[in-house]
Amino acid sequence: MKNSWFILLVIIFTGCNLSDKSIRLPGGNTYVDEGKCNKFILVNIEHAGNIESCVSEYKFDDNFITASQIDENACRDNLPVRNKRFYIIDIKKSVLYGPLSKEDFFKKNDELKVDRELLLSN
Repeated sequence: MKNSWFILLVIIFTGCNLSDKSIRLPGGNTYVDEGKCNKFILVNIEHAGNIESCVSEYKFDDNFITASQIDENACRDNLPVRNKRFYIIDIKKSVLYGPLSKEDFFKKNDELKVDRELLLSN
């Protein structure tokens, strides 16, 4: 009986965290995935906020991180995405650009000469 209580407690305390993952990104930034609509990027830039849920896509190289974010309600309730926001982290300059519209995202990519491989889907 004692063993079954111990096993139950272990499942309760670790069960929610078994699906969590974090990925170290360049510049000390971190992508965190805690479930369907709880995905965010912890930004390692002084006085810059994090890219909150729901990060729908991200790409990176040694110079930049690009990310897109959708409305958490659209994610959770499977509604059409109305207002996608985009971000660019310039790792070398420690600057976060965003939230940006799709048009501004593509302009900023060109301006910063971000590698085309880091462009995100619409």
